[in-house]
Amino acid sequence: MSSSNPKNVLGPIFRQLREKQGLSHLEVAQRYAQNGFECSEDRIIRIENQDEPIKDYEILIFERIVGASEITQFFSRELEARFGKKETWQPL
Repeated sequence: MSSSNPKNVLGPIFRQLREKQGLSHLEVAQRYAQNGFECSEDRIIRIENQDEPIKDYEILIFERIVGASEITQFFSRELEARFGKKETWQPL
């Protein structure tokens, strides 16, 4: 892992969610393909190790694959920590 210069913040969360679902890297890559997107097993490993940046659409596809809302919750917590809780925030 590139601990001194991580390329993303979600890699460890991706790993945790993938393992929670009992999915291998290959199975995740296959599910990306089933959703119409290319993502190799090696790329998934590099993302989890924070050695490669994540494209925005990959975040949404991954969340769909594992059926989890933890990624959205992560961003909500980060926004609240940075800007404070906003009761008036509305979805786009």
